Amino acid sequence: MIARWKWPLLVLAVPIAMVALALLVGAGPGSELSGSITAWVEASAARHAARLRDREPAWGEAEPGAAFEHYAVARRLAADLPPAARSVMWDSRRRVATRAGAEVCGAELQDHRATWAPILACIQRGARAADARRPTGEWGLLHVAFGLDVEVGSLLADARGTHAVRLWLDDCTFRLDCGLFVHALAHFDDDTLARLSDADLLQLDAGLQRIERRLLEPADPEREFAAAVRRLLDGEYALVDWHWQQVLAASSWGFDPSLQHLAALHESHELLPLLAPTAPEPNAPTAAERGAQWRAFRAAPRSVNSEFARAVEQHAEDQEQAARWSLLHLRTLRIGIACRRGAPLPELLDPWTGALLPVRRELDAVVVQGEQPGAKPVRWRLWP
Repeated sequence: MIARWKWPLLVLAVPIAMVALALLVGAGPGSELSGSITAWVEASAARHAARLRDREPAWGEAEPGAAFEHYAVARRLAADLPPAARSVMWDSRRRVATRAGAEVCGAELQDHRATWAPILACIQRGARAADARRPTGEWGLLHVAFGLDVEVGSLLADARGTHAVRLWLDDCTFRLDCGLFVHALAHFDDDTLARLSDADLLQLDAGLQRIERRLLEPADPEREFAAAVRRLLDGEYALVDWHWQQVLAASSWGFDPSLQHLAALHESHELLPLLAPTAPEPNAPTAAERGAQWRAFRAAPRSVNSEFARAVEQHAEDQEQAARWSLLHLRTLRIGIACRRGAPLPELLDPWTGALLPVRRELDAVVVQGEQPGAKPVRWRLWP
């Protein structure tokens, strides 16, 4: 969507934009628009910040401090690593660390883990901090999550269950803080659960329930819109960051795409009642009902065309879908923990349908499979 200027067009377009901005934006539409949406953006940020000012960690008690101060240190440390140290990933199918498909093991893996240890310590301190308010801007922390995956997998392989469970729960807290996907089945299957003590299994299940509470918070697409508006208002996108076609398309806005996208996001905000929850239950609306709401929202008439606004809306919907997948994986793992402990199986809801999560009993196992297309069956052995 966003590309750099071609220099000949830059030379021609900048004078045009400067004149247009002086004549049109200075006359008021830009400043009036910015002023009209600042209030709801600040109100949305305040509501979201209030929920995260005292965020519950996935295990133990929260500690004083700001999570993203620690995450910022982790990001800087990770950015300074050589490419070889940032290219190791965990293969969840083979249960080994790999680089470009080749297994990393022995002394090489130990050196890799030692290199990442200070970074992961920062992530754990952040996950334990009570204040999880996220500053504006792009954080680019996904590569840090890959480093966490390698360490969790290695700890489980070393039969260090308590350390593995606690680090994985901190990883989940970190991912939710950063808006990343939580995949509860990437590390845990029958074999890994069998290597955990009963105390570790209980702590894992309790942590999953804490994570679930966060995922069940009502969807708030306004937060995504407000964050995008804040980036535009803060000038994160300079004039030269936009493609020349986007600049020309913003002729009604002084050739400033930022103003055009602000106007489009303002319209999106006005249409938010179309996305209001239809029932108070934590799993309502169902995925089908929510999908119908989003389709009605996208089909609503708009006066301002903006690919940027459409991308923000799609991201908001994708975040809701990711939360449902995360819930499905978490609840599937909770059933697996009960199987391993020989405990009664919990009756949990399918986050896609709102009905009970389908569990098929076999002679010595149960099979869990959500109703959503693409959901894979997960088989858990029944232990005495």
